[in-house]
Amino acid sequence: MRILAIVTLFLTAIVATVLDASAEVVGGLTLAFPAAAGTIEIGEMAAELKKLFKTQPGLPTKWFYDKSIQIRQYARRVTKIKDEYHIPFALMGPVIQGYKKDWTPMGKLDLLARTIQNYHLKIDLPIDPDDILGAYLGEVMYEEDKALKDRSISMYIANWVGERVTHDLNILSIDGEYDASLMNTDFGYSMKGLNRILTDNIAATEAGTATHPYFMIPGENALDEDNVLTEVRAFEKNLPKRFRNHVKQIFIERSYYDEYMDAYRLLHGGDTNVKDADYTMTYGGRKLVPLDSDKLGNKIFATIDNNILDLVDANNEPRIHDVQTDKRQVVLLGEGRAGFDFGINQAVFVRSENTSELGLNNSEQNSMFYDINETSGSGSGS
Repeated sequence: MRILAIVTLFLTAIVATVLDASAEVVGGLTLAFPAAAGTIEIGEMAAELKKLFKTQPGLPTKWFYDKSIQIRQYARRVTKIKDEYHIPFALMGPVIQGYKKDWTPMGKLDLLARTIQNYHLKIDLPIDPDDILGAYLGEVMYEEDKALKDRSISMYIANWVGERVTHDLNILSIDGEYDASLMNTDFGYSMKGLNRILTDNIAATEAGTATHPYFMIPGENALDEDNVLTEVRAFEKNLPKRFRNHVKQIFIERSYYDEYMDAYRLLHGGDTNVKDADYTMTYGGRKLVPLDSDKLGNKIFATIDNNILDLVDANNEPRIHDVQTDKRQVVLLGEGRAGFDFGINQAVFVRSENTSELGLNNSEQNSMFYDINETSGSGSGS
């Protein structure tokens, strides 16, 4: 019993020493540890969090704009102009003609534009200190490679919240829906992700009602695990010639990506000139990109470089604007904006099982963009 008491006393001393050192770094955060359990002074914890976000106001920006968000790795960042994201682009007709001294004008410039949006998001997060205390103690006691300033409980909470923000945006950027009646009660309904944006405009393009339609590429067969290799090849071969050299990636849902790699290995695994990296490339030399999505399904899509847009509001950067106490909880109140969309819809190429026509399903725009004079689809650009 005496040995046990000595060991217990020794461990208590270690805990106190580590936490005292941590408290010095964060400015005196009080952490008291009775024999049975640890407790935290709620008011002082809130004060230390306020101090952290005041001295490091850029932390929420890092959370919202984290580069690890999957779709961001293929997106171009754009900012607002006069409170809206305007994506102008010009279409210029042919200008080269045979030389004559007479003035014979040739060429037409059309300016089209569409307005896109990002979404105003918020963080109303209640934190019960007792819920995180055990995990925090584990890090403080056993991750000795961390500097003391990185072991403060305020930084621990900030990192924990930041990881969750990035995790949520990874899901929302692809699978997010928007529903004003659910956005404050159910996760997943605070912003439109790329899948919903694609789904809505694919339906409008197929119906012939899209103002800015996608370029539709008919699927040869219903996509399944047995034909994914041939369907990706058929999709790639029908990319418009005009933009073909500007398409570097083809996007697909991860389970189909895995089936693609398996089929590629089955066909070429014995070839001495085929490397592992080749299994993630298409036959046309483009990178096949898997998207982690529960909703993407059988969609296969591609677009030109820099046409996926990461919508940033430089005048309203993400922030934690208050830290409060509520009974036994500390409450973080924050906000930020996020959104992804395509710049030029007409340069988004989507596989469709609901059409047999190649193109934009709009005779006027087919002619403007691709010199296709009809929607029967034999032409794919000149």
